[in-house]
Amino acid sequence: MKLVSNGIKGNFKLFHKEEEICEVIYTNWLKGSACTLVDGHKLELTPANLWTRKVKILKELQLIGDISYNPKGFMTINLFRRDQTPHSFYLKNSGIWKFKMELFDSDGHCILIMSSENKWTKLNYDFHIDILNSNLTINYNELVIYCGYAANLYLKMISAV
Repeated sequence: MKLVSNGIKGNFKLFHKEEEICEVIYTNWLKGSACTLVDGHKLELTPANLWTRKVKILKELQLIGDISYNPKGFMTINLFRRDQTPHSFYLKNSGIWKFKMELFDSDGHCILIMSSENKWTKLNYDFHIDILNSNLTINYNELVIYCGYAANLYLKMISAV
């Protein structure tokens, strides 16, 4: 899988084996709102407050989770199960010379790795995604979209400090 940045606003496309799955479009760049249509479902990512420390994840206008910035330097992605208990994931920057993020579940198992493919001609990052654990019952296209949005938000947060 691959996330390809295609605009200065933060928009990106998700590709799987050179086939475009969807495009995430930032509808309000200042606010940080984004939306996409993936697997026939409309996903919306909207900040819950002015400082975008917490972002609501909406699927067909139903709240299904949130993304939040942790002051310890990582992003938390909570996806709510049917009984409203959260399934938590942690997106951490693990790169030293290159920007690389790893997604862990609540048990500490690495699920996927997002390696940057930085090009000097672009202002944003492209990511190559390696899925390490495909045994989860989660839609991976959606999870990668949340990770791409969270990576953009992480870069925005650390550059503001």
